[in-house]
Amino acid sequence: MRIKYWFFCALVYTNFGIAQVASTPATQVVEALLQGMVNEEEISKAQLKMLLAPSFAKANSIQEERIGIEVFPPDHFMIWEVKGSMVTGLIWNERKSWVHQLIFNTVQENGQTYIMPSGIDAYNMIQPWHSLKKFMPIQRSKLVANTKTIAVPKLVIIEEEEVQETSVKKLSDYIQFSGEMVGADPTDNRFTLLIAKGKVVTLVVSMGTMAFNIYETKRRNTGNMKEIVFKIESNNLTPGAFKWTEFTIKDVTKLTHEEKSVYTAGIVSDCKYVIDIKGDPMLRFMANLGAGSLE
Repeated sequence: MRIKYWFFCALVYTNFGIAQVASTPATQVVEALLQGMVNEEEISKAQLKMLLAPSFAKANSIQEERIGIEVFPPDHFMIWEVKGSMVTGLIWNERKSWVHQLIFNTVQENGQTYIMPSGIDAYNMIQPWHSLKKFMPIQRSKLVANTKTIAVPKLVIIEEEEVQETSVKKLSDYIQFSGEMVGADPTDNRFTLLIAKGKVVTLVVSMGTMAFNIYETKRRNTGNMKEIVFKIESNNLTPGAFKWTEFTIKDVTKLTHEEKSVYTAGIVSDCKYVIDIKGDPMLRFMANLGAGSLE
């Protein structure tokens, strides 16, 4: 098997300021990360990792697929304040029903400006911000959304070499889904869901992050639809208000549009998977794979 390696290339950003905050290399690298959060479907996590300090990347082997990067899926963002190397950004949804404040620590390495994350959590998710405050009581009239596209660094492939199959990390060890929650407000329904090591689920929605453990119980075929059924462990890590019992991934790629609509509440969707979280409350997601494999 041939494996391609990527490295951190020079970063190039569109040069502009937001509101009354002057544009600097520090604000530009933060803008690029926030742009990636807004466009989380078009911009890969590997690209966002390239905005992080090389010293952090090397020390934590973040190029590995099992290492994710936590992002909120906002609709808008802005740079709020700059104090030295610390850059404060705001993110919010279309209705401005929530506003989160993210403070980033920027550093200079190899003549470039990068973001220094606060660390990696127990679920192998990079926390790119220095600190985070949710649901900030900020006057909505002061929220001035970015309206220009910001360039995010592209991956550069620099070498190929033969490696033994046994040294390759299985994609099934890290699976990433993204898409829309069925029945949620259309302006606030984006999600990202990660499965690490086949058992640790991290669900990222606009309101925050929830995590729980699963174990596979069966696989079955219902007509042309394949299903993988998991039980959610009773000692799951979700808040006490969530009483979830079962987690199911349905492969709907071979269903007709009419058959698929039964699982998408009549919504026309190009999703390849439907994910159910059963219990209280019951949740359903229209999803596509961003990384990994279910085989």
